[in-house]
Amino acid sequence: MLVSYLAKLLLPLAGTVAAIRVAKRRGLALDTELGLAVPRVRAAATWLVAWVGWIAVSELIIQQFGLAQAERWAAMPALVLAARIGALVVTGPAVEEVVSRGLGLALLRRRGWTTPAALLATSALWAAAHFRYGAVTVLMMTADGLMLGCARVATGSLWTSVLMHGLANAFSVTQSLGWATRWWE
Repeated sequence: MLVSYLAKLLLPLAGTVAAIRVAKRRGLALDTELGLAVPRVRAAATWLVAWVGWIAVSELIIQQFGLAQAERWAAMPALVLAARIGALVVTGPAVEEVVSRGLGLALLRRRGWTTPAALLATSALWAAAHFRYGAVTVLMMTADGLMLGCARVATGSLWTSVLMHGLANAFSVTQSLGWATRWWE
């Protein structure tokens, strides 16, 4: 079990490194085109506050329409739990953001796509990769992806969307651990 979660923790790191290498080979500027620049603090903070609000609204929608919630986790050893949380909150969001709102967005814009079209395409593809959660959830995740992409573009930094994505996944982790269930009541 630990080996499985360590792989889920380390493989996204390898994916992130691979995506950055592809960006370098394609001649993308890592700071501006890929978005590895440090974000403007005020802009990043604004997007983080908006994101927390979006998470709250999304949870209300999920409850209202009876959509699937994060599943409760069975007990597991602390090291396995730490690896699982690291994969979901840190490395998973990092690789997904680098690939979709970093590399994907940059390559589409380089090919002449407008920023809104590239944001919509990368958001839809990212959401579709989560098809196992169902069609309505994929639609909601497309909206999530648009917010993440807008934050990345508005702040000039991928780090903002990585942090936002990690926060959303951290909230799901708290639900899976039973710490944040039915908070709206």
